[in-house]
Amino acid sequence: MQDPSDPQGPPLAQGGPLKQNPPRRQRQERTVYTRSQQEELDAYFQENRYPTFDERQELAQKLDLREQQLQV
Repeated sequence: MQDPSDPQGPPLAQGGPLKQNPPRRQRQERTVYTRSQQEELDAYFQENRYPTFDERQELAQKLDLREQQLQV
């Protein structure tokens, strides 16, 4: 077991300096669906709330979207 007064302890245990501005991940932009896309998605998800990857790909292709834009 490590002695808490040991100077070789973990940096946070000693109150070491934290990085001031860590790099931020770029957020994915919000998808704005057309009225027809929204209607199709609403109808689809009423029937199948958790589609498989293949089902999402097929639906995305049909709606001219990327599969990532159909994540629940």
